[in-house]
Amino acid sequence: MKKLSNQGGFTLIEALTAVFILGVGIIALYTLQMTGVRGNFDAQMRTQAIAVAGDVLEQLAQQEFTDGVFDYNSGKAHKSSELTAPAITLPPAVENVGADAVSWTVSKDWGSDGEDNDGDGATDEADEAGMKKIELTVKYKMVANMIARQKKVTLKYLKVKFM
Repeated sequence: MKKLSNQGGFTLIEALTAVFILGVGIIALYTLQMTGVRGNFDAQMRTQAIAVAGDVLEQLAQQEFTDGVFDYNSGKAHKSSELTAPAITLPPAVENVGADAVSWTVSKDWGSDGEDNDGDGATDEADEAGMKKIELTVKYKMVANMIARQKKVTLKYLKVKFM
């Protein structure tokens, strides 16, 4: 019997090692893909919430400074049902949150709140009169891995009374 001294090929250990390394690489690519899909979905939901916030902001901008939607309301949040303009169409991610999905709070009139709002060291001066800070919040649901999480987008702006 003749013994071959120059045999080519792989041993079983080498083949199993190669399959293991290939499997780890495939699992890493799968995880990367799922993270990307989840990130895109989150961005889509956030974009829809920001669009709703923009619509509400436009409706608030059309209201008079003295309108009830800008009442201080003891710091309690106003709801989108208080707007007199046509109803806003809410995407499912926002609509599924409930009645308080879109809300805003109004600060006291800056000219009479006893604080230095513009950072110049003086309180309640003439340049602070007729300004209210509005904080608009839109809540939306994000579902990932069968778990629903509530997130929110907040816009802050000033409503100014034109004299």
